[in-house]
Amino acid sequence: MRLTGAGAIDATASVSASGISGTPLLTSDSRLYATTTGGQLVVADRSLAVEWSVDGLGAIAAPPAFDCDRNNPGRGGVLYLTNANGVVLAVIVDSHQLELTAPWPMDGHDPRHTANLLTPMSEFTCP
Repeated sequence: MRLTGAGAIDATASVSASGISGTPLLTSDSRLYATTTGGQLVVADRSLAVEWSVDGLGAIAAPPAFDCDRNNPGRGGVLYLTNANGVVLAVIVDSHQLELTAPWPMDGHDPRHTANLLTPMSEFTCP
C-alpha cells in the first residue's frame, strides 16, 4: 500500500521501475526501509513484500536515518530522508528501533555513522 498526495491509502502500490538508491535501513520489527532513484520510499516486510510506499519525494540525496521517539517510550520512531533540494523529510513510522542484532542495520553501521563493525549496537537501544 502507499499514501497518495492527499494522504489517502492506495493498496495497489509496488516498487517503481527505478532501482534502490543507497543503503536500506533495517528495524527491530524486521521492516526494511529503502529509497529509490525515482524518489520513492519503500517499506518491506521480512519476506521483502512491499507493505507501503510513498511516491513523489524527489531525488533522495542520502540513505535513510532513524531515531526512536525518546519522549514517548514504546511508540514508533522517525525515519529521516534528505532530498536533492536539501529538504529534510521526517516520516513517523511504526518501527520502534534499529535491528540491534544485525551486523550492519543502516548506512554507516549505526546512528553515529561510525562505520565500525566493533561499535556495540547496545549503545543505541531505545527507551
